[in-house]
Amino acid sequence: MKHFHTRPDAPIEKLFLSAGAAKAGTTWLYRIMDCHPQILGTPIKEIHYFARDLVHWDVLGREERLRRMREHLGWIINDQNHSYIEKNMRWFADFLMDVDGPQWFANLFRNRKNDVYCSEFSNLTSLIRGDEWKRVAEVSNHVRVLYTIRNPLYRYWSHMKFHYSLFDHNLDLKTLTTEEYKRIILSDDFWKHGNYSSFIEDAKKNLDPDEFCVMRFEDFRVKGDRGNGSEGMAGLCGPDGDFEG
Repeated sequence: MKHFHTRPDAPIEKLFLSAGAAKAGTTWLYRIMDCHPQILGTPIKEIHYFARDLVHWDVLGREERLRRMREHLGWIINDQNHSYIEKNMRWFADFLMDVDGPQWFANLFRNRKNDVYCSEFSNLTSLIRGDEWKRVAEVSNHVRVLYTIRNPLYRYWSHMKFHYSLFDHNLDLKTLTTEEYKRIILSDDFWKHGNYSSFIEDAKKNLDPDEFCVMRFEDFRVKGDRGNGSEGMAGLCGPDGDFEG
């Protein structure tokens, strides 16, 4: 990283961040990369560690983490694979510990090996700017950041449908006027995620060329599906897990 001193005591050897944008394929990418032998993921897709101070709700507050644990365990509790359930319970024990810095994040990857990238697939990471990259540098000296973008119209429409399905499912988006759409798009919750150039310019200022990669959802989505796993992401990572370009 260009402007931050490396830390010999950084707790994670290699770190892979899928930084968004929102509704630009990060969930699909999480499922695909979970098959990659050099990517170590977590039971829940988004930890939000690096952007926890950049949003208007407490994404790592204890109550929020408890809610996410209950939500996740609700769909695996009937799974007969007892070792899988045990593994998840052990992970959530670490997840619910006090968030006291880089070591908390590192403890979410207790079984990590030095040649494997610990990964975070939070689209909120795309809200990072300037000195906020320091939090990333505190965790690892060897970072790779992937930023996925999507046709802006499709991304905004998908983002709006998802957002209002959670917070106002009675709203019929098809009935909105042009001015109402404009007001929504320009609001912080939507504009920050759709302002691709802002994040790309900032990332290039703070990351070395081999640490940052931009991919279009339309390009990588058609190259693979869950059937062929990480093979569909050929070109993203080299033989040692590094970006090729």
